[in-house]
Amino acid sequence: MSRMRMLNTLPAGQLNFEGFCLVRSCQVRTNVKGTPYLDLVLADCEGEAVAKLWDYSPEMGAYESEDIVKVRGVCDTYPLLDRELVYAGAILHDIGKLAELETGKLGIASAYTAPGQLLGHISIGVSMISEAGQLLGVSDETVLLLEHMLLSHHEKPEFGSPKPPMFPEAEVLSELDLLDSRLYAMFSALDGVQPGAFSERIWSLDNRMLYRRK
Repeated sequence: MSRMRMLNTLPAGQLNFEGFCLVRSCQVRTNVKGTPYLDLVLADCEGEAVAKLWDYSPEMGAYESEDIVKVRGVCDTYPLLDRELVYAGAILHDIGKLAELETGKLGIASAYTAPGQLLGHISIGVSMISEAGQLLGVSDETVLLLEHMLLSHHEKPEFGSPKPPMFPEAEVLSELDLLDSRLYAMFSALDGVQPGAFSERIWSLDNRMLYRRK
């Protein structure tokens, strides 16, 4: 089985790494022509790498430290994937949260709405996809695939998905979403833990204790 390459396995001098990374640091810099770009340090579970985002504009904002970056390289690693379908699923899979959660002026969620409590963001999102597909004239097949990706991205019924992923792009979305949530939980749990020590048991991670490496 092909696996995503880790940073510590890259040959010296290789410039084109793509994968699923954590932002360690991000600074806006300018080149000799005065054009801004992002200077980043990206990390995965095995190492770190310096990266540049050259096609940057200030309107894009900047990444924060500890942000998770879902990089498109998975579609290059597995060329049989429909790249546009993976991107669409990644962008839209949590769109139902816009109606699921009450938010203030700063966008901070404070409570669940009635639809959020009664339906949940997955069901809400599927309805939004269906309505948008009809409005925009998107093909029935594409709408159906996107609806399935939303329904299945939590993988199991106990996590809110009535169907498991049933085609490769849906599987990719589900795995990336799971990795994203687990890494966030791990980094949050390890915050404040001393090097060489263990965290408390984390319920969302199968009641595991986590070790902070030295």
